[in-house]
Amino acid sequence: MTARLREIPYNYTSFSDREIVIRLLGAKAWETLNELRGERVTGRSARMLYEVLGDIWVVRRNPYLEDDLLANRERREALVEALRHRLREIDKRREGNERVASLLTAAQAAVRDFEQWFEATRSLRKKAFKALAKHTRRDNICFDGLARVSHVTDATDWRVEYPFVVLAPDTEAEMAPLVAACIELGLTIIPRGGGTGYTGGAIPLDALSAVINTEKLIDLGAVEMKRLPGTQQDYATVRTGAGLVTRRVMEAAEKADLVFACDPTSADASCIGGNIAMNAGGKKAVLWGTALDNLASWRMVTPDGNWLDVERLNHNFGKIHEQELVSFRLTRWDASGKKKLGEEQLDVPGKQFRKEGLGKDVTDKFLAGIPGVQKEGTDGLITSAVWVLHKMPPVTRTVCLEFFGRVTDAVPSIVEITDYFKPGGAGLAAGVQLAGLEHLDERYVRAVGYATKAKRHGRPKMVLIGDIVGADDTAVMAAASQVVKLANARGAEGFIAVSPEARKKFWLDRARTAAISKHTNAFKVNEDVVIPLPRMGDYCDGIERINIELSIANKIELADALAEFLRGELPLHAGDANLDAELLLGDRREQALELVAEVRAHWQGLLDNLDRHFAELQDYRLRVSWKTELRAPLEALFDGNSFRPVLERITAIHQEVLRGRVFVALHMHAGDGNVHTNIPVNSDHYAMLQTAYKAVERIMVLAKSLGGVISGEHGIGITKLEFLSAAEIDPFRDYKRRIDPEGRFNRGKLMGGRRPGQRLHALLRPARRRVADHGAVGHRPDFRFDQELPALRQVQAGLLDPRAARQPALQPAQQDPRHLAADRGLPLRGADPARHIAAAFRRIFGCRRPLHGLPQVRDALPGRHRLRRRLGGDAQLPAPPGQEEVQSRFGGGDGLPFRHRPGDDQAGARRHDPARLQGATPGSQAGQVLRPDPGQRQAPAGDAWPPRDQGAGDPLPQQADAEERAQSHLARAARHRGRQPDSRDPRSETGGRAR
Repeated sequence: MTARLREIPYNYTSFSDREIVIRLLGAKAWETLNELRGERVTGRSARMLYEVLGDIWVVRRNPYLEDDLLANRERREALVEALRHRLREIDKRREGNERVASLLTAAQAAVRDFEQWFEATRSLRKKAFKALAKHTRRDNICFDGLARVSHVTDATDWRVEYPFVVLAPDTEAEMAPLVAACIELGLTIIPRGGGTGYTGGAIPLDALSAVINTEKLIDLGAVEMKRLPGTQQDYATVRTGAGLVTRRVMEAAEKADLVFACDPTSADASCIGGNIAMNAGGKKAVLWGTALDNLASWRMVTPDGNWLDVERLNHNFGKIHEQELVSFRLTRWDASGKKKLGEEQLDVPGKQFRKEGLGKDVTDKFLAGIPGVQKEGTDGLITSAVWVLHKMPPVTRTVCLEFFGRVTDAVPSIVEITDYFKPGGAGLAAGVQLAGLEHLDERYVRAVGYATKAKRHGRPKMVLIGDIVGADDTAVMAAASQVVKLANARGAEGFIAVSPEARKKFWLDRARTAAISKHTNAFKVNEDVVIPLPRMGDYCDGIERINIELSIANKIELADALAEFLRGELPLHAGDANLDAELLLGDRREQALELVAEVRAHWQGLLDNLDRHFAELQDYRLRVSWKTELRAPLEALFDGNSFRPVLERITAIHQEVLRGRVFVALHMHAGDGNVHTNIPVNSDHYAMLQTAYKAVERIMVLAKSLGGVISGEHGIGITKLEFLSAAEIDPFRDYKRRIDPEGRFNRGKLMGGRRPGQRLHALLRPARRRVADHGAVGHRPDFRFDQELPALRQVQAGLLDPRAARQPALQPAQQDPRHLAADRGLPLRGADPARHIAAAFRRIFGCRRPLHGLPQVRDALPGRHRLRRRLGGDAQLPAPPGQEEVQSRFGGGDGLPFRHRPGDDQAGARRHDPARLQGATPGSQAGQVLRPDPGQRQAPAGDAWPPRDQGAGDPLPQQADAEERAQSHLARAARHRGRQPDSRDPRSETGGRAR
């Protein structure tokens, strides 16, 4: 793996140094910097320049620091002055070099922009708050770091731009005025519900973005029978708000003995608005179709800030593409919802909604110009909908089919079973329907811990679980038996569940599919494709070929790593004997290297001639096994206590290489060909990520070559756009230019290119970009509170010279960031916000602190005053036992507290000197402050920067100066409170101020 070059401090993000330089200084500056890198002798000036960029970058990519600096002018000015001080030092050293001068010019402009950015942000926040507060409660307008971090990404974990503001309106009526206000402010609007999308539909691509969170729109009407326009019968319907969790609608339908057909895997977290915007489906789609098939009407706000009601006419209460002509009535209203602006009707041939032969297809973003549906939030904001609910036939049988033969032979059974229930099939002729057919491949069977029902030994190669429904018990049972017979002919054993308990048990393993990525801590690349059912066997074979190639390539990598280890100095356990290592080894090294080379050549031969060996490898007649071919011979060769360290290291190397092994696992809605193609990956393993993305590219090519499409229900977003041809996306782009030419909704999505002046200089997929001489830039979380904490502690405490807090490159946490809600400050559904925040700060900071004094929290959640009351007024977070807390003495009162460790001198500088670097990490300069003194000794041109014996700014202030400054802050705070400072006040010791 190519080493990743990171010289910019604090760059724990997905962006490479190259991308950061281009963002801040421009592409030409990067070229100049590369030229100078090859010529530099000591690189001191380059390091100072990188420190300037790092300081800017960490603030721009850390909303918590941004909030703190916006609230404290003195710290902000000190930081900007420190940046300029470094640039002046570079100017002194450049010795007339014009290329360095050009870099300085660009850097000075970046610092000016950085300085002006704060004032522009403050001004725009004030203006936006005033405009938005007219239409919703003030608590619903969130500029704080917590809200912005919580809404910067979705289930993809991509981060491009943090939103400018997050809005959480209480009612549907507030939506149109808020949209109009955002348009007036020049903000692009991003609708967001549960944030469960896998393609980045809710990710801001523009810094001037307003995320409108619809999760408070949880209206759920009563189930009622209605006569829909143009229909001849009453039908069950239910009205829902856009923020209602899908599972709540399903439960309401079940209480009425009905079925809500839209049931994606994310039903426990996804929201109704997102289901419409993505045209979500689920296992019931085989019977009743996707979201579009089951919508009676919906309401949305358009890019002009007005209301639009869309109503389906002549509903067929089934799959939309089976209807000859589909009609929709579009009624437009003004922002008040009282004045009718116009009405039109769309008539679309039913077959136009889906590609022929496919049960699902969401690649057609235009979708005949129907607003809202399948548009991924690019043409408006959906606020509510009316759905049709279906009556499940009274008799249900669940079948479980376990296939033990070759996958190639087993997959055709999917076609045979679905054909049995299609028009012309014997099952449908008998009044029986297939209500769902789900598939698990061998890897999923292993991952979910599937308990084999057959008496055979070993796990099945493939499992199908399906519901068969009808009105007649005898007919349903006969159809279920016929399905089992069809499977028996393909080398399977079948089982039929009759009772509700047994049926639930059969479906239990299907609900555990997230377990496929447990070894990568729940992180995976999740791509879905739709394959015509007759070609499903070819698709499975193609995936199996990819898996075999990836497996052999991983073993070849292992052989190379073992060869490198064996050529080096081998760890031996000689005991008390003082023997020469080579004498102890004898010819074992040579034998081991010969063995590894021989096995590697064999594996490479299999990979090079895979066409010839594919069938044998697929059914395990031919195995590629490190255990039998390498490990066992090496254990025999290095037998004995003396060589135990060698074997331990060989095992460790195997584990290291195995951790980067990529494989593809499939589970599908087999009834309609929607295949979820999952690749578990470790988000901190860059080579593994690059291999995974190459596999995704091959999978998309494979799907298209079989007549399939690249997405069935996950959408396109920013992760799949590259796989769409111009012919597929151009109709949508024409539609978007017509109805939203200014990009008022989800600017940049699905459009390609970049809007002039848009602050988006990096590629949308930094993890997939291979940077010349910088290695592969991998996908990893952009901001993790716990990772940035060392810098955060010092910078927020007023010690704004990040040189003093330089941290080594951190490995990202291996837990899936989406599941570490406490670390990222995500609001947990159903959790107590007060307890959640208290626990998070107790864990992160390990200290007590009045909750309302922390800048990250005081505006973090709506109703912060209620939050304080819940914690008990000025409640403090308890410190861990045995550790005494010493508050910092910074006049702003928002500095993070420091912990007093045993042995610290409480009368010394650590306690009393507000400019000390409390808690500085090893290797940092503990006495650095920001503001350079005119009389300060400047580092000579030949000195290292910063000098090891001197801080980057002034010498440390004396103790008396520190106490004088503290008293000054205390007096100022007291004047603000209207009373004299009280020496007995515990805050007098730290110079804090009351709030």
